[in-house]
Amino acid sequence: KYPIEKALVATREPISVNVNEIKEVKLIPGPLDGYGGARGIPLVAPRIADLLQTKPSASCRIDYECGLADCFWVSYDKSFPAEELRRLCETEGSDKKIVKSLKARDIFSLSFPFD
Repeated sequence: KYPIEKALVATREPISVNVNEIKEVKLIPGPLDGYGGARGIPLVAPRIADLLQTKPSASCRIDYECGLADCFWVSYDKSFPAEELRRLCETEGSDKKIVKSLKARDIFSLSFPFD
């Protein structure tokens, strides 16, 4: 249920979902009805999937355009200031070296397609 309620990730492809585990399927009308676009379940490392089972020390929704997805920065590093994470959420793009160093500290971004 973290960082957002009912967000699904996978640690391998393809993923199978047992029909008995599906509680509800809902069509939510929106401005892009009828268009193709983002699909799929985010593929993450098993370590990240394990972390996502617990509440992060900080998370924020990315403010810049992220395509047809809800995007977040999530931190499990208690020593990383929440203000710094919010700055990441406001900055379009990030230096690959910085992203790699943050991931080593259990700070990472996630994208959840919504169409």
